[in-house]
Amino acid sequence: MSVIDTVRLLELRTKKAAGLIDLLRREKEELQQRFDLVLAHNRELEGYIEAYTTSEKLVEQSIATAMATLDTIDGLDEIQVFDDASLELEA
Repeated sequence: MSVIDTVRLLELRTKKAAGLIDLLRREKEELQQRFDLVLAHNRELEGYIEAYTTSEKLVEQSIATAMATLDTIDGLDEIQVFDDASLELEA
């Protein structure tokens, strides 16, 4: 292989390498944008989880308070309850 051929081959490989580097840079930028989007969505979901957890705790506390309040009513458990099914049977 002559020096001219070697130089041309080197030039061709250099152009290919530059093209590959450009392609990889664009792919990296696209992946970075997608990663940033996923990261933003992840933060949003973490906020929803925190809000849900807080709401769940408030509901649990409210139920516990309501049950404690009902426990203070004397004779509540002795009261007979009529539901719709028992009313229909009597009719």
